[in-house]
Amino acid sequence: LEEVTADSPTSNVGVQPPAVADVSEPETTRPVATAPASSGYTAEGQAALAKTYFDGVNTYANALVQFKLRAADNFMTDQIKYILDDTGEQDYVDPFTIADEGRHSIQYYSVDRIGNIENKKVFSVYIDSTPPDVVVTTEVPVTNIDGRYYISQGNTLSIAARDNLSGVNNIKYSLDGGNEWIDYSTSFRFNAEGDISFKVRAEDNVANSTESYRAYVPDVSGNNVMQQNESLEFYVDRNLPTVEITPDREFLVRAGRNVAGNDYLYTITAADEESGIKDIFYRIDGRGAFRQYENEIRLTSNGEHFIEAKSV
Repeated sequence: LEEVTADSPTSNVGVQPPAVADVSEPETTRPVATAPASSGYTAEGQAALAKTYFDGVNTYANALVQFKLRAADNFMTDQIKYILDDTGEQDYVDPFTIADEGRHSIQYYSVDRIGNIENKKVFSVYIDSTPPDVVVTTEVPVTNIDGRYYISQGNTLSIAARDNLSGVNNIKYSLDGGNEWIDYSTSFRFNAEGDISFKVRAEDNVANSTESYRAYVPDVSGNNVMQQNESLEFYVDRNLPTVEITPDREFLVRAGRNVAGNDYLYTITAADEESGIKDIFYRIDGRGAFRQYENEIRLTSNGEHFIEAKSV
């Protein structure tokens, strides 16, 4: 296959000069796959323009690539014959495409005006019409609160794409609904605050592209399940919650110290104006690990005490 690409733009590569001395066997050039160097996108994910790709072993093409046969002879070529897979021998008239995905073989030869028949040649090509499969994962699960997806600034996102034929060419993502695309190379965190419209685009080596991806996001019950998406609206919460410890009555102040009776009750409250409060934890006198706050706290022993609290 003589690929007409940016790497080998000459369409006549492989054409042999005619013989000079005697009438010889006609000589057919290898099939030429015509493919513009640029690529485009369609809503269905298949390529909008023809493109081929050679990985050093196999040749891949999308379903828009046309295969062209030419023959050169020192006298005059009469006809070109070809067989596509097992469909039977055909006269070559015009460039043809191959619609079915997968591996195909093209057998071809030419005949000159006095009946010399070229030895049959075979060329194999893989047709790839399917865009990559894309999966987005987060280090920490996304939270659904009142129908809105919240994600922390420190949450790490990873994008993985897989293509079973020509392979993945590039992955891009957007944080503004597709107005600006960023090349994806490794896991990243959102360096933003507030509403994010997260999109992903992946393209294989023959220009099949997709903006559809799978990601674990909460369903209506709050359980994280794999869902197919084309855009996710996140809210990036970068602000810390606040926490407060309050006694049920005023302290007596003596020598700069708060003095209370052993019947005082202490309430811990927390506030967050964005994603809200998930948990409150506390510890008394710095002993042991923080425990989850559930009810009012009472200090029954005499002496000096302190209460620590934190919220998430």
